[in-house]
Amino acid sequence: HVSQPGLEAVLKAEAEMRAASVGSRLLFGYECHSFRQEEGGVRAEIRRSVRSVASSIRTPTHMAHEDGLREGGSSDTMQIDASVLLACDGAHSSVRERLGV
Repeated sequence: HVSQPGLEAVLKAEAEMRAASVGSRLLFGYECHSFRQEEGGVRAEIRRSVRSVASSIRTPTHMAHEDGLREGGSSDTMQIDASVLLACDGAHSSVRERLGV
C-alpha cells in the first residue's frame, strides 16, 4: 500500500526529471483559465491559483516547453502553446467540463 503523499512525491520527481530532459518546465500553483484549439495544437491561458498562494501545498498543473510559454499581461498570467491539453485536474475538472466530457 502506498499513501497518496508518497505516490505524489514519486510522480513529481519523475515529472521533473522528464521535463528537464526534454527542455520543458513544470509549473506549480497555476490553473487553466481558458484554452482554444489552434492549427497544430492548443493555446491555454493559465493563472496563478488563489488557493496555491494561500496554501503552502503546491501541486503541478502544467508542463510546457520553454518556447511555448509566454508571459501574459501580469506575472500571474501566462499563455502556453502545446500539442495537446490533458484534463488531469481531478474529479471536478474545469477542463473536462469545458470540453463536455
